[in-house]
Amino acid sequence: MRLAESNSGPRRAAAFVLYVVLLGLSLLPGGGLWTLWLVPAPLIAFHVTGSRRLTILLASLYTIFLVLAGWNLAAFAIGAGAYFLSWVMGDAMLDSESSYPALITGTFVFVMIELVLLAFYRWSGGHLYADLSNAMTASIAQDQGLLGASSTADATQAINVFITWLQTSLPGLLSVLAILFALLNLVVARRLTGRPIPQSILLDWRLPGSVVGVYIIALAIVMFGALRSIPLWWQAANSAVLVASFLLGIQGIAWVWRRIYHHRYAKLWLTLLVVGGLLQFVRSIYILLGLIDMMRRVPRT
Repeated sequence: MRLAESNSGPRRAAAFVLYVVLLGLSLLPGGGLWTLWLVPAPLIAFHVTGSRRLTILLASLYTIFLVLAGWNLAAFAIGAGAYFLSWVMGDAMLDSESSYPALITGTFVFVMIELVLLAFYRWSGGHLYADLSNAMTASIAQDQGLLGASSTADATQAINVFITWLQTSLPGLLSVLAILFALLNLVVARRLTGRPIPQSILLDWRLPGSVVGVYIIALAIVMFGALRSIPLWWQAANSAVLVASFLLGIQGIAWVWRRIYHHRYAKLWLTLLVVGGLLQFVRSIYILLGLIDMMRRVPRT
């Protein structure tokens, strides 16, 4: 107990340094959009180490900085979201040694923050798909002399394909990003509090069998173009494929990790596995391994 108390000071100092750095970056042009996804981590650390009143103060100060950076009313929603994340994820870390409760609760809160930000953007007069398409097109127009006419036409076509994909997969993309943001904050908060993520987060990764059924049905709908005439269901199917394939990909990485985690350079191999997931071909292999692992676990009668 005394050792934990003696270490709480340096840990709080490290959390405060990270908070100050993120606070400063939030004032830079475009910085607020990137820092807001990591600001909850030091707040979670303060909550876990018992400085809950300080967490409220720091979340309020962060809100003020966002207002100064031009976020207006959205700043209050983001500040409240950061504090709420520190509360629910911090309590989950205190109540359980497992990482899953904090990861699940954090994911739900991040989804809510993303939806609130999109609502504020639309309320302020923005049009996500049109604005994004215009920004990408303008960027290509600036480099038109370097790209050439044919390359410019190909790039414009690629933009149209991307915007179409985004329109059909936005809910799934938001869910995947929320999982990644929650995991990032969980990793950083555990490091700041001296609670490294247990290896069991991958060793014990077990998806419910229903994920395989959802993935196969949704993939069949997308491949054969069924329900394309019903925008809501078509979007739901595409989003389900995206989320399910992401989770199955983690299942595939977990399958490999269970076979190498005891090796000397296991963490290096894990890093290479994660980086390799950036490649489409490698991601497909992970999904296939995840499906095989899931089907192997189906009870046999």
